[in-house]
Amino acid sequence: MPRSQSDPTPPHRTTGSGARLNRAEIPSTIWATGTQPLDASDSWPEPIIKRAVLEFTRPGDRIRLVQPATTRRQLSVVPSSTDRPNAAIAKLKRKPDHQGTVDLLLASMLPHHHDPAGAATQLAALAADELAEGGVLVVLTRCTHTSDGTLIDPTGPVVAAGQNADLLYLGHIVAVPITDDTITGPPRCVRKQSTSAPRHRNVHVDVLVFLQPRTTA
Repeated sequence: MPRSQSDPTPPHRTTGSGARLNRAEIPSTIWATGTQPLDASDSWPEPIIKRAVLEFTRPGDRIRLVQPATTRRQLSVVPSSTDRPNAAIAKLKRKPDHQGTVDLLLASMLPHHHDPAGAATQLAALAADELAEGGVLVVLTRCTHTSDGTLIDPTGPVVAAGQNADLLYLGHIVAVPITDDTITGPPRCVRKQSTSAPRHRNVHVDVLVFLQPRTTA
């Protein structure tokens, strides 16, 4: 869904056709979230929420925040933790909405979810039912680890569930803190001795985007 021309410009750099670049351009599949590391415990990172709203909605559009509950087969549609992001959405002249069809469904599987496949199935079914035609589903996920250090990536189950629900998969965006052209990571922890398995240092959030296709007459 195209943005209104009156919307604030998202945080990216543009250059004229004849300009020479001193460093590589950040591709559109990366959203810069600022320079500080992301809070790994935050279910609704504000820079990502604002960017998604500006990219995929217009002023006056209806937006719903959804977060899978910790128990199986349930969705917590309006958890208390949405007060802050809903306030940010209202400041952007959109309508945080909890009933009826919506133009943007923002779903968070952060900080992590014990059953990503089950959560993905629930979210896709909800989006298929409650997104207006031409509406967008945005799912925030992050890789996690098993107790033995195995990396688990929820992206696959989310994409498969969306496609099974007849949603059009638009793409995968990496939201990450960047200083100039360098990714900002958390401070490294120095361990003198450790028997735990090596772990991937996760500094980004995966943003998965789907479209509710318009039906033909």
